[in-house]
Amino acid sequence: MNATQDAFAALRYRDFSIVTLNQFCLTLAILIQEIIVAYSLYKITKDPLTLGLIGLAEAIPFIALSLWGGYFADRFNKQTIMKICLFFAIPLPLVLWGLFHAYGLKHIELSTLSWGVYAVIFGLGTIRGFYNPSATSLKPFLIPRELYANGATWTTIGWQSSVIIGPMLGGFMLAFLGRETSLISLISLISLISLISLI
Repeated sequence: MNATQDAFAALRYRDFSIVTLNQFCLTLAILIQEIIVAYSLYKITKDPLTLGLIGLAEAIPFIALSLWGGYFADRFNKQTIMKICLFFAIPLPLVLWGLFHAYGLKHIELSTLSWGVYAVIFGLGTIRGFYNPSATSLKPFLIPRELYANGATWTTIGWQSSVIIGPMLGGFMLAFLGRETSLISLISLISLISLISLI
């Protein structure tokens, strides 16, 4: 079968498949985490504004740093940037778990919990601001030019799937596992992503 007629042509290139799977899993983990954190903080504060502030805390650094992320992706090794970003992303769910756990034990005030959560989410947005440009700009180098359209299709499918599945999984995990177990599980997922990137 002609490569251009093969629906899975781009995925037959190992490195492209790994980066695509990596992006899918990371987006999935981020959206699961957002659902868990947003619902948990809203349940504690009863303030709808917290939902908007969580989104804002991630969007500001992500948007503001994307241009710088592209600059760094052009100047430095893209895979190294991605690995560094994942290294810093791994402990974030643990920090969130620690904040909620400390609040549950009344070791910290609500204001400390809120600002701590916003700071962690801000850090996640910063990581994404550098990770996404590197991952996106790396993909064209992993497949032949004639498969760019097929590669873009699989990138879109992966992103759309994670956007749909992530919030759903976040809700189920929160309902059946609880907040703290769910956050710990995310550490395993992000660690798995990091291991995949080392293959």
